[in-house]
Amino acid sequence: MLQKTIIEAQTVARELAKQAKELQAKTTEAVLQNELQVLKDRLSAEQQRISIYEKERGLLNELADANAKARDIDIERQKIAQTRGLLLAKEMSSNDVLGNFFTDQQKQQIEIKIAEADLRALEDTTRNQIDAIKRKAESDEMAIKEQIKSNEAQTKIRLNIIDKERALNVARLEGQKEAAIADLEIQKLKINALIKESEILQNHVAGIAKVLLDDRIERELAMEGGAERLAARQNIRGAGEPGEVGPLITDPTRIRDILKTRIESEVRQTISATGASLQGSLNTIEELTKATKGLYGTQIAGVNNAAAASRTREQEQADADKRELERKLLINAQVAQNDIQAYIVTGKQIGRAHV
Repeated sequence: MLQKTIIEAQTVARELAKQAKELQAKTTEAVLQNELQVLKDRLSAEQQRISIYEKERGLLNELADANAKARDIDIERQKIAQTRGLLLAKEMSSNDVLGNFFTDQQKQQIEIKIAEADLRALEDTTRNQIDAIKRKAESDEMAIKEQIKSNEAQTKIRLNIIDKERALNVARLEGQKEAAIADLEIQKLKINALIKESEILQNHVAGIAKVLLDDRIERELAMEGGAERLAARQNIRGAGEPGEVGPLITDPTRIRDILKTRIESEVRQTISATGASLQGSLNTIEELTKATKGLYGTQIAGVNNAAAASRTREQEQADADKRELERKLLINAQVAQNDIQAYIVTGKQIGRAHV
């Protein structure tokens, strides 16, 4: 009885420990889910930030282009204002009638001034175009560097998300594994309690057999002819001649002893069979425990491997994106430099042509 009480106490303790582990697992899961949501919010915020940055940069570029065009128009206006009088003078000097009022030297000076005005306008326009190219190149460079910075931040967050999702999935599987094993341990304790009870019953077989010989049998034995009827129903016979059925035993005491012996044998067999069955159940639980650990171990390994593969893919993609942006950065810088050089060369050629 004391042993049974101890096992029952152990069972209760295991159940409480299981509940505590389940609570701890839920707490861990809640913390990881919260951390995961924070990371997802950070990723969304960074994506929104870079999107807003790109829109603002687009608007600034449009404004810069508009300003550059306005400066070109202003330069053209100034050129027209500067050359209007000179062109008029040139026209007058070439007129058959009015041209006689201009000397050849004056006519040449008019041509020179017109050329100088054109050259100044060209220089202003070239300088304005070069400034626009530089501003756009600087803007593109800042945008690409900002994109690289944002990509690195997003990659870091995504890798953290992969780690948190892995930890969350592993925690869930660990919790499920612990709960499953705890259930098996509790069942094991209950079976051990039943085994102890069967062992105790083995020591009280005689008492059990006596109880099973209930009052009904006793009353039947006490009735007239009852012993004979009971002996016939239970096939209680004495030894007979070889090949012959022995006679019915009608002595109540012998009937009672024989039935008691039979019942004791049946009880012992039943208890032994129950004990063997319970021991088989214990073996099954051991196998289930081992299989459960193996199953969840495989699942956890799968989660870890999948997370590692995701991290590798994410990092490889991030590295490829960075290389592409850095290549674009170099190309843009070279293109801008080539465009500036082209404007400078063109301006010089036009300048020499005016000279």
